Amino acid sequence: MTTKRFLAFGLAACMVGGTALGYVFARRDYMNKQMLLSQARLYDSLRLNMSGITTAEYGSTFDVHTLVAEHTGDLKIDGQIDASAIGSYPVKLILSGKESKFGLTNSKTFTASVNVVDTKPAEITLAASKVDIKAGSSYDLFSNITSVIDPIDGSLTASTENGKGTYTVAVDGDISKAGTYTATVT
Repeated sequence: MTTKRFLAFGLAACMVGGTALGYVFARRDYMNKQMLLSQARLYDSLRLNMSGITTAEYGSTFDVHTLVAEHTGDLKIDGQIDASAIGSYPVKLILSGKESKFGLTNSKTFTASVNVVDTKPAEITLAASKVDIKAGSSYDLFSNITSVIDPIDGSLTASTENGKGTYTVAVDGDISKAGTYTATVT
């Protein structure tokens, strides 16, 4: 009878132990699923609405935070806009959040691009609005320009090639031949 009791006790102990072990594994799987669901909910809760701003005026002061209309979570902006140089500037917008039940963190990264453009024209002062020259003679187009002042760069100097701080003059034809021509300052 002792052997039967020993076997019955052993069998009962195995059943209790197996049940307890099953509970431990089931509980672990359940908690892992809950953590994954919680992390997915956190990720889905991170939202960013852009303001629609995609350009900055050359020479202006630009705050990268103006790119964002509203957001959830903590916002970190990685990138700078150099409004003193024309071009395109990429910016990373990183949202992060922390979930309280499990202490999990998650983040989402968005990208934006800002184009720095110069839309403010320079003020051009001419010696005369119309110049008459004799056909066949040479004429220095720059001689009729008294000043070119850019609102950001200030006074510009004459040049045969466009560049920062300079201006050029081009004419729409051969001024050594008789005719009416238009000169363009850029």
